[in-house]
Amino acid sequence: MTTCLILGDSLALGLGAALGLASPITCDVVAKVGAGADRIAQMQVPNRRYDVAVISVGSNDRSGAELGNAIKRIRSVTPARTIVWLLPYERRSARSIASFAMSHGDLLVDIGRFESLDGLHPRSYRSLAITLRHRRP
Repeated sequence: MTTCLILGDSLALGLGAALGLASPITCDVVAKVGAGADRIAQMQVPNRRYDVAVISVGSNDRSGAELGNAIKRIRSVTPARTIVWLLPYERRSARSIASFAMSHGDLLVDIGRFESLDGLHPRSYRSLAITLRHRRP
């Protein structure tokens, strides 16, 4: 059985709900609407090791050094064998996160591939959940 952590902002909350419906995998969800990278880096995750962690960050941040420092902290405290980063619709932040993630051998899912009505959230979290379910390490 795969253990899973979903960490982050409102995208993480929506994904957690959808993944529970689209998959037999149960994930611990640690997320808060409107959370920026610094807040996410300070969130308390359960004291266990996960097979997979999905991290949603960058939608509520400006790209730059502050985001870069925060994603380094987030990764350093995420207890998972495999990390999947959800790249936000905002392209500058997405490029920063993608560059960092690829330098660590992490996986990426670009939210920009999914239709959005507001430029922050996918129209269908179910589609995102199905994509992640088929992307198992």
